[in-house]
Amino acid sequence: MTPFPTDTNFILLWVEKGATAVFKALRKRGILVKNLDRPGPLKNCLRVTIGTPKENEEFLKELKNILTTDKHG
Repeated sequence: MTPFPTDTNFILLWVEKGATAVFKALRKRGILVKNLDRPGPLKNCLRVTIGTPKENEEFLKELKNILTTDKHG
């Protein structure tokens, strides 16, 4: 996972593989991000809008749980 530098209210996040699966797993947990995973320069990328500290903590917790399991569901 690689975040790109930003001066905006969102983070462009590159996921090594399975960005769409990560997107779907986050959505199942009630966390909405923008799925940019399509052929081209944004392959395997998600766009995450910065939220409140509590929302950000929840997002990071769930993302870690998703990425550390073999199956993204």
